[in-house]
Amino acid sequence: MNKLLIITDTDSRIKWSHAFSQYFENFDKHFVLKNNNAPYDFEILRLDNKQILKRSFLNNYDVIILALGGGANHKFIIRFHKIFKTHCGKRPILITGLNGISDPENLHAFLCRVGSDYICLNSLKDYKVISAKFKALNITTNPLYLSGYIRKAPIKSKTSIKDTILFVCQPNAPKTIIEQEYVISKLASLANAFPDKTILIKPRSKRLDKGLTNTEKYYFHDIYRYLIKKKPSNLHFVYKNIETLLTKIDLCITIGSTVALEAINHKCQVAILSDFGIRNEYGNQHFINSGCFISFDELIQGKTPSLCPDWEKENAIFDSRLIKDLVSEIEQKTAEQKQTGDMLELNKIFYNEKQHTYLFRTLQKKKTKRRIISKIYEIFSELTYIFKT
Repeated sequence: MNKLLIITDTDSRIKWSHAFSQYFENFDKHFVLKNNNAPYDFEILRLDNKQILKRSFLNNYDVIILALGGGANHKFIIRFHKIFKTHCGKRPILITGLNGISDPENLHAFLCRVGSDYICLNSLKDYKVISAKFKALNITTNPLYLSGYIRKAPIKSKTSIKDTILFVCQPNAPKTIIEQEYVISKLASLANAFPDKTILIKPRSKRLDKGLTNTEKYYFHDIYRYLIKKKPSNLHFVYKNIETLLTKIDLCITIGSTVALEAINHKCQVAILSDFGIRNEYGNQHFINSGCFISFDELIQGKTPSLCPDWEKENAIFDSRLIKDLVSEIEQKTAEQKQTGDMLELNKIFYNEKQHTYLFRTLQKKKTKRRIISKIYEIFSELTYIFKT
């Protein structure tokens, strides 16, 4: 049987890679989690880089899904190329991608993945923009593959819609405590305006949760407890997985989360809050021309957004056929490589030491010291907020 290795680290990338792995039905699957001791309901190999980055280990596998952050992807790809620089039998097929909304104008994340056999792209817009930019940089576009957003969620029928509104929190979006207090106040006002509806708030995480892609500086539940004196009986915090929640709602409100696209896939109405403007750091520039922008006050007045079908076709692709076609292509390449005994050619890496000296060397360094400083600041911020409230 063919074997699939999934190398990943934190929650959203685990979600993407786990969903992706389900399409490899004829493969024996092994997960490796890096720097993550959180529990999961599937078998995990706990290995370090020295154990993973050996030809004897990697060649046990036919395909590798690499689901890490940009710099970590590049670091792995560099070492992968060094291991397989000599043509000696087969090698694993290496797949990378981005787990959520990405800005194709910000090319760095994509360039960190150059050198893999496939780079999965989430939308037609991403595919068009990245293809053009790769050509301008003389990078082959052959690895680019339009996979759409890779999920294994069922499509909800219209008959299952309930009078339920879901607000999806994002880590540090909005960024300041004042902005987050504004959001909580408006959600309470929305609940009071529609007492017959259930308002659900889905925080990004609980305090002290492990294995997160992004941590929160402040927690919405803490803000709600001290800010809202008279708490609406129809407003609740929920911590269920988002796929379950999306089958029980009719409106999803967020600032710029990828969950908005998943909600569209579930046939829910989607509201992208315009209250804080259009800002790259909040990710809502992705929704320009979507028809989804609306303010809290408009929602409280009973108005609802209307999704633009043309925008949806270009930006919200959830098509399992695209992923199945990719898996079939990979299975064929795997079989050919085994049959011929000829190792697949490696795609050229873009970021190299000669042309991008500082960046290349920085990406290869360990981030232990930087992580420690960041963690100390995070703990200090939490303690400050706890004592304040």
